[in-house]
Amino acid sequence: MRHKNKSNIKIAIAVIIFFLSIAAAVYFGVWMMFIRPIIGCCVAFDAGNLTAIKVGITVIECLFASTVAAIIIAIGSAISKIFLR
Repeated sequence: MRHKNKSNIKIAIAVIIFFLSIAAAVYFGVWMMFIRPIIGCCVAFDAGNLTAIKVGITVIECLFASTVAAIIIAIGSAISKIFLR
């Protein structure tokens, strides 16, 4: 009986870590590296401060957003698999 409770706790921790990694991937990959830079370019355009460097950095951030999200999810799932052993 004691072994089963310990196993349930490990599974719960693994699931929590996995869902936290998905939440972190959405926050950093989608919001911080995709939506926020585009909004920043729109604000700079409205203010008349849009430069080629700002546009270039925004394009690079948008290109790497999915890579960062995938890396975060991969790390989270690897950590959660450690708890399932």
